[in-house]
Amino acid sequence: MSLSTLAFSQKGDTAKSDSEISISPSKKEKRELKDTAAKSLAPIQGKAIVYILRPSIFAYAVPMKLECDTFLVGWVAPKTYLYTILDSGAHLFKATSENEFDLQMTLQPGKIYYLVEEAVMGVMYARTKLSILTKEEGEKYLIRCMISKSNTYPSFARENAKKIHDENDKIDYENMARSNSDVRVSHSKKEREKQLKDSIAKSLTPIQGKAIVYIIRASTSTVPMKLGCDTFWVGKPAPMTYLYTILDSGTYLFKAIAENEFDLQITLQPGKIYYLAEGATRFGVKHPIPKLNILTEEEGKKYLTGCILSKSNTYPIFAREDKEIHDENSEID
Repeated sequence: MSLSTLAFSQKGDTAKSDSEISISPSKKEKRELKDTAAKSLAPIQGKAIVYILRPSIFAYAVPMKLECDTFLVGWVAPKTYLYTILDSGAHLFKATSENEFDLQMTLQPGKIYYLVEEAVMGVMYARTKLSILTKEEGEKYLIRCMISKSNTYPSFARENAKKIHDENDKIDYENMARSNSDVRVSHSKKEREKQLKDSIAKSLTPIQGKAIVYIIRASTSTVPMKLGCDTFWVGKPAPMTYLYTILDSGTYLFKAIAENEFDLQITLQPGKIYYLAEGATRFGVKHPIPKLNILTEEEGKKYLTGCILSKSNTYPIFAREDKEIHDENSEID
């Protein structure tokens, strides 16, 4: 079955059809993809990126809590890290274990900071402290760590105290729930999450052994379009939105689908960033004829700035089995 057939199949057939071409990565693979993206962030204008690392295996069975101002950043186990993106200015970081340790920092815009959360001997169990690392130290330790399963960015502390799972399943979630109720965020959660995910996607830097591909729909046409790559859906971009994916180097077939389909085969080089424009050449019987173009880096960055990340972007999950891909435009069955 072709991707174009799937795109305009009846609603009842969508789940079955999507599952035929879906990739269902394991939890470990999803975490590895998130880890790769988090480690490849570039400085963001007007924001500060903060990594909190725990490279030591001391007190292996003791997860440690990390908060910033009014929200929970997450729980960090040995050989893992947390990260968050903040507005510039003064922020209070609080590490909690047997004790509480506060670290006040004034963050500068466009900077990346590295903190280490250390475990030291306590009375009943390990105590904790926070220290600021140099860029060289931070980058060295970051490579050795894996992103924590509990990293809340960009969701922050969940309302109703939902469980945040970490490497250590012995966390007292009941006590954690009570403490989280004191640090809830009062802003529009969905809108803020959308903006933060967009900031992350736009700030990716070249990744060794991988290629980053942005697919940009910088037009105001409301005609629904779908974008596939080899055996998975990348998403359904609405007008003035974009998709992105991170792939191994090699040859890939990208397919834009509307009334018919347009194929573009690209050989991706490792450590490179590619920009594609998804648009239409002319009108067909009911919908425009889709087209994909390769943009220069200058053109790609310009168009990317004017768009926001599509809600339907499947990376790093790819096409979900037995689920439809939802986007700003829901006209496709």
